[in-house]
Amino acid sequence: MKNSKIKNKKHLLCVALIGGAMTFCTYVNPILGIDRGTLNVYAEETEEHFYNGNENGGCIELSGQIKTVAEGQLVVLTVVRGTNSEMPFPTEEDSQSYVAYMEEKAAGSNGVWQFEFALEKSGNYRAYIGAANVDENQIIDFSYTNKARFETARGRLFGGSITDAEAGQIITDYAADFGIDDVVVNDPVSVAKLAKSEATAELFTYKNSAYILKKSNMITELNAGRAETIAEYRSVFEADGVKYEKYLTDDILNAITPKLSNKAFNSFAQFDTAARDAAIVSIVNNASVTAVQELLKSYATDLGISVSAVTSECVTALIQSNPASIGSITSFVNGYTSSPQPTPEKGNGGGGGGVFINSAPDEGKAPTEENETIYVFDDIAQVDWAVEAITQLSYRGVLNGKENRIFAPNDNITREEFTKVITLGFKVNLAEGECDFEDVDEESWAYPYIRSAYVAGVVNGISDTVFGFGSNITREDLCVMTDRMINIGGFDLKASQDITFSDDDQISDYAKESVHRLAAAGIVSGTGDGFKPKAYATRAEAAKIVYLAMMKTNR
Repeated sequence: MKNSKIKNKKHLLCVALIGGAMTFCTYVNPILGIDRGTLNVYAEETEEHFYNGNENGGCIELSGQIKTVAEGQLVVLTVVRGTNSEMPFPTEEDSQSYVAYMEEKAAGSNGVWQFEFALEKSGNYRAYIGAANVDENQIIDFSYTNKARFETARGRLFGGSITDAEAGQIITDYAADFGIDDVVVNDPVSVAKLAKSEATAELFTYKNSAYILKKSNMITELNAGRAETIAEYRSVFEADGVKYEKYLTDDILNAITPKLSNKAFNSFAQFDTAARDAAIVSIVNNASVTAVQELLKSYATDLGISVSAVTSECVTALIQSNPASIGSITSFVNGYTSSPQPTPEKGNGGGGGGVFINSAPDEGKAPTEENETIYVFDDIAQVDWAVEAITQLSYRGVLNGKENRIFAPNDNITREEFTKVITLGFKVNLAEGECDFEDVDEESWAYPYIRSAYVAGVVNGISDTVFGFGSNITREDLCVMTDRMINIGGFDLKASQDITFSDDDQISDYAKESVHRLAAAGIVSGTGDGFKPKAYATRAEAAKIVYLAMMKTNR
């Protein structure tokens, strides 16, 4: 590793692991009066933030340079527990309380200094390095994990059968060894339950235990409505590598906190989707046109919008509209025109401003109805039984028209089109994974939705190697995919009555249970001629079924 010059860093990590056990020694610090501060430091950087330990404690090396110190002059090291920026420099009386280690050593040529020492306890530490003729100390903050203690804690947390209360106590007892001693954990039982549901013992390593537990604690605090702000959890978003992380100012994090509170999140994935949506909406309403344009382009696939539609003119108008939801952002961008035209005025010439077709209603709000109904598409009045479903799914960004203002409700819907609708409707994360259907091009707009649905177990394809891309989906296959989505998501679907159809014998064996379950819940229904399982589903039918499934499962 190369030495690099680090200027005026108050929180500088330059800790390296060295081999062999060290003897723990204590020295009297003769210059405790030096003020806390920073200097230019030449230090060896490392990628590791956590270090191996053994039964005698961990072995740590700190090194750097003080140019004003002559060779042979004494340099003094004082290591204290904690990294609070307001922490006073320790006095002699503090040596038995929070001073973890003290030593003095002669500097090398050009003021280069190096200390090697051992620590037993895991935790966050601050090192002060100074000399008699130096006005300010160098300050190095670092985190240390005693690996032996961590392995003991992990073994207890994931080994054997333990109660939730016992798991919570382990979180409390080994907070420093898990890297969360700087976090207030109000409900360690809930934190432990969520963490164990998200990670196995193999995944819960000393490198990422702090991330898993901090994220679990953040979600637990939000669920309980105790979090005033999640700004203190910025490191969680950094670790997740979310595309919106660079726009997360403290103001944005403060703004999305109430939007994520009291939601009863039971998984990281569920939280991630809600956090992404809340962050995008807040960023759109608070960031610059350039930033919003960049953000929306990066999430174009997730939002169901075209990158080419995200022009600076469109984004400027979007920001001025103050969108309140992801659905309204999607609807605005997809419906935006550079020269918006108002709808005809109501009545026989009543006054007032017109309603522009690119004005996006808030998610979940149906069009107002006074003298006439305003449709989101010009051709859906013919399927009045599906108007609400089409309208609401359009507002939520779940489905789009075939062209401007045209939905084509009676056209058949293809397998890939329905996969996208149900994936967006149930907010499935666009996951990575293997999806080797021979007829699905990785460059296709549908690929991320098909891959995610396949990885989630919602869709299998018409064979082991063929998805059926471009083929219309049958009514029974639509029911199978919808039922799988409900089951995989763990949603409760209550049946009102047991329903069979006159053409039950025509329903494929693999689909019969799904058709009956959705029918019993009031999601699908037949006609006078039966259910028609082999008939191709229309776009209007697909919208109605997905919308009812979402309503029945409180999506």
